[in-house]
Amino acid sequence: MTSDQDKVVDVAEVGDGSGGDDGEWEDILGTGALLKKVLAAGDADGVRPMRGCIADITVSCTVNDKNLMEEERTQFQIGEGERHTAWDIAVPLMVKGEHALIKTEKRFVSFDKEDLGDEPEIVFDIQLHSFEETTPDDLMTTEQRIEFA
Repeated sequence: MTSDQDKVVDVAEVGDGSGGDDGEWEDILGTGALLKKVLAAGDADGVRPMRGCIADITVSCTVNDKNLMEEERTQFQIGEGERHTAWDIAVPLMVKGEHALIKTEKRFVSFDKEDLGDEPEIVFDIQLHSFEETTPDDLMTTEQRIEFA
């Protein structure tokens, strides 16, 4: 991970979560546990999804360069623990139309940990198509919860 192509950039250096224009790995948490590499920039407006938004993504996953999850289009509510914690953390750092790789430790995924091995290299390939703002479940009023049900 020390080659020029795989240079890791601290999020404080990048500032906007875009990972820059040169394809560098951005260290999202500052610990090396969750990295983001932008493959294609998204909309220039810079609007990002927040906790509670419904994100529409295309995603695939490899573990140690072997396909674990075929490419699929799916939706999930950010920050609600519906899918992988890596998605809940990384997708809010993306803009509509952005395509990025997310490299993560196994503690940020909901796959069976025993199937992943001791030190897996887990990489999600994610494209954020769109997102819709909603109210997170825990912030809904009683009336909103009844209407939602």
